[in-house]
Amino acid sequence: MSPGNPILRKGVSMKNLFKIYEKHITPALCQTVAESRSAIMSGLQPLEKSLLEIIALFSRYAKKEGHTKTLSKREASELISKELPNFMGKCDPKNVPDLDGDGEMTFEEFTVMILTVANAFNEMINSY
Repeated sequence: MSPGNPILRKGVSMKNLFKIYEKHITPALCQTVAESRSAIMSGLQPLEKSLLEIIALFSRYAKKEGHTKTLSKREASELISKELPNFMGKCDPKNVPDLDGDGEMTFEEFTVMILTVANAFNEMINSY
């Protein structure tokens, strides 16, 4: 539970939050993508472009070895050291987040890590 996040403070787990978003946002997004990929790309807002960059980044590292839909510990460690050197670069590679203990990082686990880092920096910035 995060002290700075009111949704998580109320007892809504990240998993349940993802389910809520999947139920309400994913169908509309899939319909939009099906309608016109090129129109979407040209009309994206900065936050939408950032989300696609996060997805592309995960996929780029996941394709390096083994499963293409998960990051191995090595892939996750490389991603963190190369893509988040200022935010997480000093983290011990042995402590790469693996929420379910299966030795791989799913996209959901990756997004939890990214949101945790973003939340920590938001709290730090707003505390000054």
